[in-house]
Amino acid sequence: MVYSIEKIASEWLTKKEERATILAELKETEERIALTKRMESLEREYAEIAGLQYKGVLSELEKRKQELTKKLQTLEKDQRQLTRSFFEEVKKLTLPLPPRPTEEDGLFIFKYREERKFPSTVAMLEELLRLKPLVIEDVTFKEDCLEVKAAEETEAKRKVISAVKALRSLAEIYLSPQLVDSICEKLRRDRYRMVWEIISSKTHVTLEELSRQTEEEYNKVVQVCYDLTRERLWKPFPPVKKRERGVYELTLVGRIVSKRYYEIYGQKGETIQQHPSSTFMSLNRFLRGSTDEN
Repeated sequence: MVYSIEKIASEWLTKKEERATILAELKETEERIALTKRMESLEREYAEIAGLQYKGVLSELEKRKQELTKKLQTLEKDQRQLTRSFFEEVKKLTLPLPPRPTEEDGLFIFKYREERKFPSTVAMLEELLRLKPLVIEDVTFKEDCLEVKAAEETEAKRKVISAVKALRSLAEIYLSPQLVDSICEKLRRDRYRMVWEIISSKTHVTLEELSRQTEEEYNKVVQVCYDLTRERLWKPFPPVKKRERGVYELTLVGRIVSKRYYEIYGQKGETIQQHPSSTFMSLNRFLRGSTDEN
């Protein structure tokens, strides 16, 4: 059985290759047009004094450029539709995981059942997210398995659950980017938003450092960080996660939220001009939902 998501990803990657081929020919054609325009006057005059019939190629080149441009537009439209269909599948993603993983020196391997493979799905996610290898919330996604570094099986399974939920959340954001603005607004209004702003400005941060920088009681900072990691408080996914005991960092969704947060409010909470709704496209660029950079 071929999973629908794998079929969609395979079609998308094929379109991507076709687009690259057309872009290369289009660039070459445009260069030839520019050169022909520079030389046409000279060649026409030379033909006249030499008693030769001038056969220009500019019209043929212009015609080919139009054909290529039309093909490119069609391919880009197809890619956008496939991207949306792909994220519709990611939104409800399930994987044929085994009941239990195998373990090799602290590396837990979740081999897909029935030797199923998802090479196109992984390749498309790597392309869209600009993540290679594809590591989501400490889980490495490969075409035939998931790999997780963990102390024990229970921890590994928790990380797998978190990673799949993160991917589903990214799909929700792509399909409904206004969700990110809602999270940003909630964070901005929070009494303890400085905790969020400090976490979002660092790779990771300790509770002690947060308490010192915010001048808040340690126990209060503990509660604020805990709230930032609670799934039921943040839809589609919490912006912060616990890296280890007493240390916090952004989730993948949190990095998207942070990008948008500072677009709207500026660094360190200094309000800048509100961006119009069209800047939701910045999220699409982050997720590489558009094809302009493929």
